[in-house]
Amino acid sequence: MELAVFFFLSWLAISIFTVINKDLNIVKNTFIFLIILIVSINFSWVINDELKLITLKEKWVPYTAYLLNRSLLIPILVLLQVNLFIKTHSYIKKGIILVSSVIILLMISFISTRLNIIEFKEWNLWLEAIYLLCLNLVGLISYTLFNKIKGVQENK
Repeated sequence: MELAVFFFLSWLAISIFTVINKDLNIVKNTFIFLIILIVSINFSWVINDELKLITLKEKWVPYTAYLLNRSLLIPILVLLQVNLFIKTHSYIKKGIILVSSVIILLMISFISTRLNIIEFKEWNLWLEAIYLLCLNLVGLISYTLFNKIKGVQENK
């Protein structure tokens, strides 16, 4: 059941990302995706393996669902948020996009706990919300850095 749910959610996120009208080209999207992927994998490694704040199920089906969530679903949803954030010019809409992105990612974390994929030890949904907000901000900062680096190279 866990694998089917996260496979469907990953498929849905990829489909939505494919269908939306994106302002970013493939290079910028790839750069942001890879930055988010690196941060997500490293953060989850520290929280799960080193600090043992979250425990994972050792069976291969829940672990595969966890890997789909960490390595595909979260970066795609953050990338989707960055693309929608860039299109919008109103600060209210940008705030709504950021908050709704964090809420959607929190719902996915909640689903992970309910399906017994992960178990929070000394971690909770508030700390997860802070992490997900920071992850969305990392996506926006990496977009800004990419544009600045590209602008510097074009001026030379």
